[in-house]
Amino acid sequence: RDRSTWGGFKEDKFDGQGVLYNEEPEALEEEFDYHDFNQLEGKWTHYEGEFKNDNKEGKGVLYLSNGERYEGEFLEDKVHGRGTFHSKKAIIEALWEEDKLISIQNIQELS
Repeated sequence: RDRSTWGGFKEDKFDGQGVLYNEEPEALEEEFDYHDFNQLEGKWTHYEGEFKNDNKEGKGVLYLSNGERYEGEFLEDKVHGRGTFHSKKAIIEALWEEDKLISIQNIQELS
């Protein structure tokens, strides 16, 4: 595996609170298009948060290789539910379903 973990296990699966490191993150030079997390692929450095049955599930923070991050809810390894995406230019509070942006609640532009 190209990932290492720290945290709890249940029946040989990652479960509970923990940190998942991507040992070979792909470079992401530009801003990430937060409308579709399916496009992220290996362009993340680590995830801190809750796991269930070997998946990111519950609340967590996903750190991208360009310094941006998503803080919020996950379901079955996907961005799913309420969350906040911290881009280089703005903070976006929104709702996602299965990695896809559904609606934006607020955008705060950074100067």
